[in-house]
Amino acid sequence: MAMIASLVIFLTATSYPMLLLGCCLAGTALGCILPSTAALIAAFFGSPSFGTVMGAIYVAIGVSSIVSVRFAGVVFDRTGNYRLAFLAFVGLSIVAAVGTFLLQPGADGKIPDAVTPRAN
Repeated sequence: MAMIASLVIFLTATSYPMLLLGCCLAGTALGCILPSTAALIAAFFGSPSFGTVMGAIYVAIGVSSIVSVRFAGVVFDRTGNYRLAFLAFVGLSIVAAVGTFLLQPGADGKIPDAVTPRAN
């Protein structure tokens, strides 16, 4: 949600402090997402598949970064601003957030043991 908020701030910012706030929110969001990704991948896919899944995800992140930068550049060249690009990124972020909330536990209805605390 912090990333969506930062994108909305970038869309509406009229001052440097607002841009700074948007950057701080975006940095906080990335700082929370990146470390937790590895933990979730390990929990859901296990140690044997960790490297393969992590590699595939980071390839997808790299490709999407290249595509999004190119998209934003084309939008700027055609419109003179980044508004449409940020609107598209807000839309994609909302779709991703909704998709995340719709994810369900495994077929057995349980969350993997690595995600839940273990009783000693």
